[in-house]
Amino acid sequence: DGELALYIQYESQGDLSVDGVEFEDGENLITNIDIISGPEGSAFIPAGEAFASTFSADAIATGSAFSINEGVYFIRGNFVTVNTETIILSQYSNTPTGRVGLKILEETINSDEDANLTDNSKGFNNFAAPGADRLKISCRLAFKGIDDFNDNDFVELASVRNGNLVTKTTTPEYNLIADELARRTFDESGDYITKPFTIKATALSSSIPLCWQ
Repeated sequence: DGELALYIQYESQGDLSVDGVEFEDGENLITNIDIISGPEGSAFIPAGEAFASTFSADAIATGSAFSINEGVYFIRGNFVTVNTETIILSQYSNTPTGRVGLKILEETINSDEDANLTDNSKGFNNFAAPGADRLKISCRLAFKGIDDFNDNDFVELASVRNGNLVTKTTTPEYNLIADELARRTFDESGDYITKPFTIKATALSSSIPLCWQ
């Protein structure tokens, strides 16, 4: 329908004689710099001209969003890198209710999609010899209903109730990470010892039984 939501943070007011610092219904939005577009870098909208206008009624609303920074999560036995991301919980309300978490996506990547998976031949990728497929696990932010507990492909990070953020409290299970590191070490090196065995020889006395006739 051509209607766009613009999320902004007010920093200053253009006309100090005007009461209020928010945009008004039906107000024209004017750019103070040239808006550049196209390969030649020409001014699509010159500075000082209006590029949009707000709704004629109920133009202003407060939305809500949830953000995470880049980090590594332990998901399904693997260390998965999660990128910085922001998700909109509600476009026009700051009192949403629901569960926020990571949506897990599993993909099978083969050599047709990634040429690095082809077998090597004399130090170079042999494009005539497809290599083994790989399992790719990726995550993205998702927002679901507060009563939706189908978590087969979802890891909850927090919940929101009427706009109040409730962080999910968990006890770190460091032993799971240690187990994963031990498994990878075993796959790489197998069984081995870090302390040599010691052998101690002890002399034992012996006796000869006597038989009487």
